[in-house]
Parts: sequence; C-alpha cells; structure tokens
Amino acid sequence: MLGLKYFNPKDIKGHKELIQKYLNEEGGSPVIFSGRAGKLVEEFVPTRDAKILDLAPATGTLQEQLLSVGYQNLYAADVDDYRRVKNIKEFKKVDFCFDKLPWPDSFFDAITSFETIEHLENPHHFIREINRILKPEGTFILSMPNIDHIFNRIFFLRKGDMPRWRKNNNHISMFPKGVFEKSFLPYFDVVHRGFFWGHFPYRFLSKLKGYPENKWFAHTAYWVFKPKTK
Repeated sequence: MLGLKYFNPKDIKGHKELIQKYLNEEGGSPVIFSGRAGKLVEEFVPTRDAKILDLAPATGTLQEQLLSVGYQNLYAADVDDYRRVKNIKEFKKVDFCFDKLPWPDSFFDAITSFETIEHLENPHHFIREINRILKPEGTFILSMPNIDHIFNRIFFLRKGDMPRWRKNNNHISMFPKGVFEKSFLPYFDVVHRGFFWGHFPYRFLSKLKGYPENKWFAHTAYWVFKPKTK
C-alpha cells in the first residue's frame, strides 16, 4: 500500500472506506496480479484439497486465482474485510500485531502472506502465530519489499532513509539479513528464495526494461519455508 500513509492498528479500523477505495483502485500487490503468487502455491502446495490460509488477502485476488484452478479449502484473515471473494471456507477479522490467530495448533497445510509483514508493528508475534497454526510438514510462503535492492542502498547512503519505508507510506517493519535470521530461522527452514519484477525506480531509469529479477534489482523478494523439525 505505497499510496497510503501509515495507520496504527487502532486507526486502521477507522479508515476502512479509504483503504477499500485504494485497494479497489490499485488492487494490491503486483506479485499477486502477475500470477507469480498463485504459481508459487501451485508449485509448492500442489494438493488441491490442502487447507490454505491467506493472511491479508486484500480484495481476494489470490483466492480467486486458486479457486479457478481447483483449490477449495481456502481460509483468510485480515484486520477488516475488503474482499470481493466470499465463497471460501472461512474468513476471520484479526489484528495480526496483537491477536492470536483463531485456529488451533497445527491446523493448516499451507499459509500465505504476500506484502503484509512490512505493514505490521509486531511482525514477530505474527511469525510465531504462523508457526503455531501450521502443520509440522506444512508450507509457509511469504513476500515483502526487497530490502537488498541497489537503489535502497544508494538512497540510504545519501539520505539516511529507505525509499519504501519513508514517513509518507505505510511500511514500518523491515528485515535486513541479521533481523531476518533472528526473526524467521528459529522457526522455519528456507526451502526456496526468489525475486519478482526487476526495475530501478529512479526518473527515466524506471521506464527501462530488462532489469534482472535478482536481489540487486527486484521489487519484491519471496521465500518458501518449512517449519523446523521439533
């Protein structure tokens, strides 16, 4: 939601109409609208009757895509309901920063979270709750802005700020290498890492095509995790 200012967990519930308008106009994450997110689910969670939870589904585009290719046991949760898609198993309103996710331990075969964790004040609680409700052999697919992008490094060197975490947007949490390792790796093993949409967001350079989808130029980074063996 780069077009929105930051709302804290209390204020976000009072701005549903504004957020809904933004989601209806902008739609959400390019990694979902491109089809990349759906392809990741199909590749790493091929069983069509898998019980899959999508955290922060926005207007429900990913779930529409999954329904269209035969997935049926779809669940979702968000701080409020902004979805077009209503024909899933269950939707719950949850404040990811503070609430327990309202399902029992080891309940889901797979959990997805695309472009969500960077918006959360308490992402560590979110990670632990995902680990709790995911089956020991389950799959967790996550994406977030690519902090390693070379433009981020140049911008920080010049400005002491990060371009996708400035005060005029609603990204608040970031995971450089050490923080990522401390936050995720106690609970999960990485089985796949990838990147989406090579670009360089600076003046005329943003219009050039052919940038590689790697850590230096990708808009988005994503991971596929498996829970650590307990």
